Amino acid sequence: MSLPDQMTERTPAVIIGCALAWCGLRPARRAVVWLANLALLWVVPALLTSVSYVLGTRAPAGDLPEMLLMSRQILAATLGPAGVAGPAVLLALVIALAGLGIRTVAARAAARRRPFKSGGGTP
Repeated sequence: MSLPDQMTERTPAVIIGCALAWCGLRPARRAVVWLANLALLWVVPALLTSVSYVLGTRAPAGDLPEMLLMSRQILAATLGPAGVAGPAVLLALVIALAGLGIRTVAARAAARRRPFKSGGGTP
């Protein structure tokens, strides 16, 4: 696979990983957002592969039960361990966790640089 093809294939994972790092994990409901985005990154390419395979095949054209069976078989194969989505989901998760770690370190460093105001009164 050529470099432009690899870049095109991994672009959604990079975008999702950066978006997840940006949104963070707090409050806790954002963890649901993380799970939903990673699940979509896993399922949508498999669905598109399944549909494009069935629609691109002329053998069962017009035989709806056969087309549905083929689609289900391809979908199961692409969602399984031999599918293509695993590395993309892993890449997105690694980018998101790395970005979250960088954000946490930067926030702590910024908090240390701020002077502590004591007294609590208004100036």
